[in-house]
Amino acid sequence: MATSQSTTHDYRCPECTGSLQSHHESLECVDCGYTPRHGSD
Repeated sequence: MATSQSTTHDYRCPECTGSLQSHHESLECVDCGYTPRHGSD
């Protein structure tokens, strides 16, 4: 029997606990505009 898993994740902003959404291939907070640093930065 196959199981299905959700591939969506609910990421939270560390600055304001708002929701982070994908924007131009990076994450951005929909409330305050916070963008997490990339590992290559």
